Amino acid sequence: MNCTKTAGTATLRVASVKVVEMGPDHPYGRSRAHVKARTYFSGARDGEYDALGAFMAAQTGRPRAVMPPSGPDGESAPRDEWEAYEAAAVLDYRDRVRGYRSLLADALAAAGLPQQPATWNAKAGCGCGCSPAFVLGVTRGVNVFVSYEVIAAVS
Repeated sequence: MNCTKTAGTATLRVASVKVVEMGPDHPYGRSRAHVKARTYFSGARDGEYDALGAFMAAQTGRPRAVMPPSGPDGESAPRDEWEAYEAAAVLDYRDRVRGYRSLLADALAAAGLPQQPATWNAKAGCGCGCSPAFVLGVTRGVNVFVSYEVIAAVS
């Protein structure tokens, strides 16, 4: 896997790729073998999602989204602080998706799949939004699970 992206002193790269066929032997296979393939991204280690956020912030130059603190009596922060946080959180999420997309070609190559169009869908694996993924435009009947790493440069 040769595709790496660098920002500041860190490198983003694909750590591993696992392809699961949705055939008749898979618990969901009978009903999903014809469905377009999904490509799911997750961190290789605990805290990797936060590391990706920091990596993308370094690459884009945008600050990270920071939730406004509650008041001393537990009251919520003022509305304008929440609106600013929500706007920053949307940009933070979009930056993470850009990070995943930057690794997609390398992940497909590692999985032995052809390069193809892919569309991000926040509800690709579940209607509640718990399983966002890229939906591949050509390949059907498989799920691709990609682990990524953010590696700090060694001086």
